Amino acid sequence: MSSPTHQKIQQHAEPHNSLIHRLKELEGLPNQLTRHQEYLDDLMRQRKNSQDKLEKVVAVIARFDNAEPVRKGWLPSRRADNERKQNERERMEALETEFREQRKLRELDEKLETGLQIKDTLSQNLIRLNNAKEELQSLHDQIFEDPTPEFPEDEELQSNLKYAREAHDNIYGSQLRLQQAVECLVKAEEKMDVCLEKIRVLLLNAASEYGANNRLFGEHDRRYVQAVFEASSEAQTCLNEARDACPEIPAIQDVRVSHHPLIMENFMFSGIGPVETMRMIRSQFIDVKKTIQNKCRQAVEQSIISAEYDLDESTKVLDQCRESLMQHRISFIESVLDGRRSPSPRPEPSPALSVQLADPGGFQMDVPWSPDGPPPSYISTWDH
Repeated sequence: MSSPTHQKIQQHAEPHNSLIHRLKELEGLPNQLTRHQEYLDDLMRQRKNSQDKLEKVVAVIARFDNAEPVRKGWLPSRRADNERKQNERERMEALETEFREQRKLRELDEKLETGLQIKDTLSQNLIRLNNAKEELQSLHDQIFEDPTPEFPEDEELQSNLKYAREAHDNIYGSQLRLQQAVECLVKAEEKMDVCLEKIRVLLLNAASEYGANNRLFGEHDRRYVQAVFEASSEAQTCLNEARDACPEIPAIQDVRVSHHPLIMENFMFSGIGPVETMRMIRSQFIDVKKTIQNKCRQAVEQSIISAEYDLDESTKVLDQCRESLMQHRISFIESVLDGRRSPSPRPEPSPALSVQLADPGGFQMDVPWSPDGPPPSYISTWDH
């Protein structure tokens, strides 16, 4: 007896064949578009070089046109004639070069205009190709929506695709968190700048009002002190959020002035007055800002580079898994419709079975077949 999946294959035969025909018509289109873009890039480089050369030649011609004529009274007659002839030859050569480059620019512009029209057509066809693939995938999902234990190969490829998608989503989420860490570090640095500026004003006011070695702040300076407290607290919040998003960021001392030990020990009652305290805090804040700019930024940037590489590799693996599943289903459906093979059950594979999908860059994704297994991992074959 035919399985439900086998019956759905028969029911959806016509739309499936139509989509396959459309895919074959557009086969090879992505490679065509890539090659055509390389051609356009080369034309743009040629045009830029020609434009630069033309501008230099125009400047040379202008210099000759604006130069005063050589007078015989200034130089011996023969020397003046030779110089005049030399200038005229150089000017004529420049005019010929100008003509050639202008003609070359016109030709390049015509080629670029035609090339851009072709690119637009290829891009529209690429949209058609992607739409056809999406429709085919949706049709396959309808056909194979029921559990298919009688088709273990399809189950295996679906499992591969599931793990590849999860790995891709995890890496993409990690990349978003790293971008958030960068934004938090930028905000923390801005708040540190606010702290340093307020402390600078405090110290400047104290020196001008009470002398360079005073130990006191005036009553009207309390608003600056409060601003330092608030900005340092906001900076600490940003640093905490950055470390949550990127644990590779090195730990930094608590920058909240209200929690600073010097404030508790010195600010009001000890022999070290508030001015000296703020000078010490300012010095420490300068060091903290340097740490943010150097070590923290560097840690995040290295993580971003790694995440971008991992995302690129996971995208390749995800595309491979999609393509493998689609091609398998196309082949299986066509074989069923042609009557070459019936959907007879196959022996169950071992639960430990795994499939390694390799990409041309030398990286492999170890995709467990078992749906209860761990997420896929990326292994560099260059290390082996």
